[in-house]
Amino acid sequence: YGYQDRDGDGWRERPDGQPLVLRRASSGGQLFRQLDESFQRVHEPGPRALEPAAREDDAGRVVALAYEALASDTDDENAIAIAGFVLLRVSEDYDTAIAALQRATELNPNNAFVRMNAGWGNIFAGDLDEAMTHFERAREVSPSDPAAFYVLTGLAMGHAQQGRYEEAVALANA
Repeated sequence: YGYQDRDGDGWRERPDGQPLVLRRASSGGQLFRQLDESFQRVHEPGPRALEPAAREDDAGRVVALAYEALASDTDDENAIAIAGFVLLRVSEDYDTAIAALQRATELNPNNAFVRMNAGWGNIFAGDLDEAMTHFERAREVSPSDPAAFYVLTGLAMGHAQQGRYEEAVALANA
């Protein structure tokens, strides 16, 4: 793609000499960080998981942040996607959640993180065909994404729910 480390500092530059900025790794405003951190606390598995009372407090906070993000005039597709996913998983506000995931996808149809969240959102909402479309696009735009496991798991789940068990097993083993 023409990215080179011209000055030997270990960072690649774009062909025009400007710094190469990885949007997902370096982006995410304050709202996205707050949403993401709160959501992780609500869903943290294992021995570090929150006590039920603390989990309920954090769930209320993360839902409020999600609605705040959607009410703002932000065009941060990552914040909108995580807000939609939060509303779907924590508050089960499916209509608002799916609308948010759709908006995030429209803002940046080539964002694998957004597509992955839209895929899972549609899995949980029961629209398997739409979910598969989002997962496939996430896989296309970022085939070596560190979060590819979540995309492959979603694809496997979608295939299994559609009765295509051989495809599901192949993806689960990928």
